Amino acid sequence: DQRRRPVGPPPAEHRGGRALPPR
Repeated sequence: DQRRRPVGPPPAEHRGGRALPPR
């Protein structure tokens, strides 16, 4: 989802609970 939505900080909840760098 992140690679399709131009957002800053991705929700850790949607990434399995781990904080990823802003894409």
